[in-house]
Amino acid sequence: MKITLIGHACLLFQCKDTTVLSDPCLFSLHFEELNHYFPKVEIQRDRFPRPDAVYLSHRHQDHFDIRTLAYLPKDLKILCPDDPIMIECLKELKCEDLAVVKDFEPIRVKNLNLIPTPSLNQDYYPEHGLILQDGETHIWN
Repeated sequence: MKITLIGHACLLFQCKDTTVLSDPCLFSLHFEELNHYFPKVEIQRDRFPRPDAVYLSHRHQDHFDIRTLAYLPKDLKILCPDDPIMIECLKELKCEDLAVVKDFEPIRVKNLNLIPTPSLNQDYYPEHGLILQDGETHIWN
């Protein structure tokens, strides 16, 4: 499995013929240009591989970037927690393939097994970590 850090919480997981993008932020990498990376990170969106699925861990802006989600193709499989605010936003963006994840319920995306893990936070909304399994490797993000 190959893992690429795009920036902050955005990770690209690739194994065999499966690609999963987690917490995508493909424009300003953190809070609409309020924070800056040195050296500057340039994301070439036009050269970015099309993911088989997008995984959203929770609704914080640095994990649930509306601008990026509006940019991505509408037919991508989107996986998110059972958060009414996130679900409503994704429906407004016309996401066609939306799936709500549940604690420890595996989701198969081609050759990759994804297992959402509960994350206890102070904000009282659903949040998940993620175990990824490709038959050889197990990773917990």
